[in-house]
Amino acid sequence: MRGGIYTYHCPKCGACDQRFMWDVDADKQTCECGAPLRRSVPPSKQGFTPILCEALGVHPSQVAEHRRVHPDIPMTDDGRVVIRSYRENVRICKKLGFDPK
Repeated sequence: MRGGIYTYHCPKCGACDQRFMWDVDADKQTCECGAPLRRSVPPSKQGFTPILCEALGVHPSQVAEHRRVHPDIPMTDDGRVVIRSYRENVRICKKLGFDPK
């Protein structure tokens, strides 16, 4: 089961609370002081989580050449392409000649 921990902050007293996502009851999100809690969402979790794509990558021996030919496509040292957003995925796929769907 995939899951995570949600972090909540109270805007009134500054208290912080962490709960497992499956334990969250939307109707009971209040602080001990009585104020409603606000969920804190880190920027990396707002929509698209970066992925390391092996399908668009190259063999580690070809990384230097790939970086020279495609300097605008981020790549790890082991040859995997780093995709940080849906828009970047479409751009990279089109540039490399793949259908982004």
